[in-house]
Formats: sequence, structure tokens, C-alpha cells
Amino acid sequence: MPGTELNALLIEDSEDDALLVVRELRRAGFAPRHRRVDTEAGLAAALSAQPWQVVIADYRMPALGFDTALRLVRERDPEVPFIIVSGALGEEQAVIAMRSGAQDYVLKDNLVRLGPAVERELREAAARRQHRAAAESADKERRSLEEQLRQAQKMEALGRLAGGVAHDFNNLLMVISGQLAILRARPATRNDAESVARLDELASSVDRAAALTRQLLAFSRRQVARLQPLDLDQTVANLEHLLQRLIGAGVELTCDLNAPGAAILADPHQIEQILMNLAVNARDAMPQGGQLVLRTERVHRGPATAGGFAPGEYVRVQVSDTGQGMDAATLNRVFEPFFTTKPEGTGLGLSTVYGIVRQLHGEIEVASHPGQGSTFTLDLPCCQAHAAHPAPPPPPPRARAGSETVLLLEDDGRVRRLVAEMLQARGYAVLPAASAGAALELARRHPGPIHLLLADVILPRVSGQRAAKELRALRPEMRLVYMSGQDDTALQERPPEAAAFLQKPFTAEALAATLDAVLAA
Repeated sequence: MPGTELNALLIEDSEDDALLVVRELRRAGFAPRHRRVDTEAGLAAALSAQPWQVVIADYRMPALGFDTALRLVRERDPEVPFIIVSGALGEEQAVIAMRSGAQDYVLKDNLVRLGPAVERELREAAARRQHRAAAESADKERRSLEEQLRQAQKMEALGRLAGGVAHDFNNLLMVISGQLAILRARPATRNDAESVARLDELASSVDRAAALTRQLLAFSRRQVARLQPLDLDQTVANLEHLLQRLIGAGVELTCDLNAPGAAILADPHQIEQILMNLAVNARDAMPQGGQLVLRTERVHRGPATAGGFAPGEYVRVQVSDTGQGMDAATLNRVFEPFFTTKPEGTGLGLSTVYGIVRQLHGEIEVASHPGQGSTFTLDLPCCQAHAAHPAPPPPPPRARAGSETVLLLEDDGRVRRLVAEMLQARGYAVLPAASAGAALELARRHPGPIHLLLADVILPRVSGQRAAKELRALRPEMRLVYMSGQDDTALQERPPEAAAFLQKPFTAEALAATLDAVLAA
């Protein structure tokens, strides 16, 4: 019967001794394919030529020292069995050899031990390799999880920064848009065509700035969303014609929709924003044309991932292109706000996609290599059609003038003056305060009733919600309206039942309608 195949490298200067070793291996049940070397150059060439299952080496050779032979073997393969076969090897030398990395030694006058030694070392080498592979896999997974954590922490920090920038930016837009509305309402400017044109241009710029702020809020997951159950396949099908027009005739669009009836809880405008941003990026990556494939399918996610996404049913959306692809450095920053490789890009497209997906409790990944295109994979959680309801319509415009007293708590002086002017123009009496302490002092000293507190959520030192608790303890009759440059996720606690929320920038009409609804409740 043929023996067990064995690739054996013999480091031996005697041809006769090498043949004795081969014969003993055959007698032990092996079918050795061997190669004999006795120089450093020959050993290096043999190690480069192929992998070896066992190395059997003489201890003393004139052209190749034991230490050199062992070092070359271990540099190539740390786990391959290295067995010494020697005519005379003292106990002290044997101990030194074993400590250096040899697995066993056999005396040439007792070669009967060679077969069992090889069998044992082959088993132990296989176990070492298995253990090493498991350790390397665990280490790789650990490094991957650490990198995911670092990336998540980086994106969270950038999200907080983006949310803070958006809040301050919306305060500025509040002032600009409010002053524009006042100027445009004056009769004199209506008769001045040039002034009207300039004001219209300013208003258009404010709208573009507000859109930029919405992108920042989307990235930081603080964008106001009107969630409702959406059939994702139907939503994509409805957008197919628009996407084809967007990417142009040079790019072939294929929609492979395999999740009929699968509903997600999302704002239709957010899904449109995601797909349009991904399509535009894919188009820009294919200046000479190519293919864009949009594919959907149902997937079941198992245990929670490192990002904390819950197990359950998801709809997977994959957007793949045949474009230029991205290198590792670009992939590592692809979702960062303001990072772009385009000469005229804003760097907010993919960061917006990232923010929306996270806001919808989903997950997004990207795979790409230079010259091999890119694939964005989005997993969005399924929902039951009855699990959510569209947001109620906004309250109707205010029909009456106000006469109540409003305590206005806003730390930004420009916003405070503008909102006070809006309220006074509607007939409200206004008590303006720049801080929680000033508002408390006004609440204590004001002789008459205070009907409503209009408070910014984000204030220095004391939050708007904490200030509202203290103020309503003094004035329990006060109704409550919060405002913020972020959306209502800026609220740390659930507001009282009758409270309302306004996101900046808002118009005088929206302010009046909200106050009217709260005061009439």
C-alpha cells in the first residue's frame, strides 16, 4: 500500500546518511518526496521553491552551521517541524538545540525513533498552525472591531460638531431671514424693482444656506423627519426615471428590485436624498460612462453588531457602479463632512447619506478598490404598515392678534430682538431674557400673569428644559414652547403634553400659529 505523502527537506552533507533517513521514513509508512541540501544558498533556494512538511537536519556540517539552518527555516515557516538527526549529540548540545527552536533530535544509530518523531511533530505542527490561525483571526477581528469603534467615535464627534455648527448657523439664518421678511413687507421696497431683485437674491441665498444646514443636521442625525411606512421597492421604482435623467445617457441604470411589499419607516424625501446622492457620486466616478445597478432584497440580521443595530428583518439596498473606485485612504474618510475628492464638491453628499441612514436606525457600508468600482450597501429595518402614522399637518395660520404676555428666553441677542419684534408685531407683550437667571428674576418680579414661556433649548450653563422646570415652578400657569437650531432630538427629556417645538429658522407666521395653538389648548 502507498504510504502517507511527505515533503521532507533534508539538510545533510552525506548522501548515504540522507538515503538512510529516507529509507527509515518509508519503513515508518511515509512516501517521502525529498530534497537534500548542504549549503546556505541551497537551503534558501529549497525554502523558496515550495513549502515543506518536515525539515530533518544534521547538527554538524562543514558548509552550513546548525544555527544558520534553523534561522533560515524559522524565517520561512515558524511552525514546520525541525528534527535533528546526528551521529553524536551530547545532552547539553541537545538542550541548547531544543531551546533554539528544534522540536526533537534522533541519533543516527537509533533511527527507529525517526518515524514516530515525525508523526508526532506533524500532529503538533498542525495543532500549532490551527491555534496560530485562530489567534490571527481573533486578532484581526479585534483590530477590525477597534477600527469600527474608532470610526464610530470619530463620526459621532463629527456629528456633534456638525449639529453644533448647524445650531449656530440656524440662529444666523433666523436673523437674516427675519430681517429680509421685514424689509420685503415694507411698501417702499415693493415699488423699487432693483431693491426687490436684491432682496429676492438674498432670500434665495438664505434658502440655499438652509439646505446646507439641513445636510449638516442629517449627518448629525438631528434633521426633522416626517416618518411614514414606505414600500421601498415602489419608492425606488417611482424614482427610476428621475435617477436616469440625473445620471445622463452615458450611464446605464439597472433597478433589480427583489423586496416587494417590504416597508421601512422613513421620510420619502430622505430616501430620495439618499438615492440621488449615491447616483450623483456614481455618475461622477464614471466620466466615460458605465453601469449603475440598484438592487434591493430582504435580509435577516442576526445578533446585534458592533454598531448596536438590532437583529431582525431589514431591507438591503445596494448601489454599485463600474467607476474609478477608491483607495483605502479615501474609503477611511468617505463619510466625513466636507471631505471630497471633487474639485467643486461640498463634501456633504455622502455624509448626508450616512446621517440619514443612522437616523433611520440602519447601517451603511462601502466596498471599493481602485479601478474596480464601488458598492454601497444600506440595511434599513423593516416596519409594519400600522406601526407609524404620517406627521400631522401644521396648524392653520393665526387668525387673531395676541394680547398675552410671553417670557422670551434666548441667549443670542440678535435672535432675541428679532423674535421679540415678531411677537410685538402680533400684539404680544414680551419679557426678553438672555439667561435662565434673568428669566427667573423676571418671573419673580413681573406683577401680572405670564401666559407663555418661549425658550431656546440650547443655552449656556443651564439648558432650556431645566430653566423651564424652574420657571414653571414659579409660574405654573405658563404654557411652554421650545425652539432650537436643531430638531426636537435636542430635548433631553420628554416635554410636557401641551408643549410645542419650533425649529429655527422659522417665520413670523409659523411662530404665531404655534403660539395660538398652544394658548388655545
